Amino acid sequence: MLMRILAGAIAVLLCACASAPQFVGKETSTPTPTCNTAADCDAKWSAARSYLVAHAGYGIQNDSVDRLETYNPASEVTMGLRAKVSKAIQPDGSYAIVAKFWCNNLFECRPNADKTLEDFNRSIGAVSVGGVTHEASAATPPPAPNAAANKDKSERIVPREDAEKYIKDSETAWAEGVSTNDVAVVKRILADDCVVILEGRSLNKADAVAVASRIPADFTSSHLDSVSVRLFGDTAIVQGSATWTLQGGRTGHLVWTDTWIRRNGQWQIVAGHITVTPLSAA
Repeated sequence: MLMRILAGAIAVLLCACASAPQFVGKETSTPTPTCNTAADCDAKWSAARSYLVAHAGYGIQNDSVDRLETYNPASEVTMGLRAKVSKAIQPDGSYAIVAKFWCNNLFECRPNADKTLEDFNRSIGAVSVGGVTHEASAATPPPAPNAAANKDKSERIVPREDAEKYIKDSETAWAEGVSTNDVAVVKRILADDCVVILEGRSLNKADAVAVASRIPADFTSSHLDSVSVRLFGDTAIVQGSATWTLQGGRTGHLVWTDTWIRRNGQWQIVAGHITVTPLSAA
């Protein structure tokens, strides 16, 4: 039983980082839009949000730094579009903005889901930043590393004034993403030299990524209870707690402290300490 609790706890805290689930959309004639710098990503993400408001049949329910998702009443059969948009990190440090549109109707959506996806890709890919229009480009593997590429990566920063919001949003996505096995946010928010201590077990980033790819089947939900961020220059101390539910109604809790630092313009976790509290009876 103890091993089961610990396995579940590891998955909750480390797999929950998939701020945003990644959707493999249908291939279209318009490539998936991408963004590179913080300003570019902010502009395209704002445009994606506005697009959903204008074209989806339901309002936005989930709105974070990595995911946009409309309300989705599964039992209701309509022709109005549902939508999900995720920000998926690419090997070169850029982001692909991946959208999915559908409706609870076997015959027809209004507007058509496939055509809407085409229009979304075209519209978001052409968003201008600083007066320059960027045409959509497909997410591709990165070229060989070089000095210019490293410099560009250092410029993909979270604006300092938005650091607290960025950190809170990332911690929230981490805690609430237990139902997916997406490792994108794990890779983004954990530094390469990160060390996480869970009930006496030391985990490095590779361990965290491996655990994030294996979600226990008995998790039904997870949510953030609280999170506080204290900024000290280029360091942030984050304290949070989360509750999860397993099949049969049993619940468990996590309490953690994360240390974030800002290096090369990027905020990442370098250390974490997690405490597991006992599961309650169903």
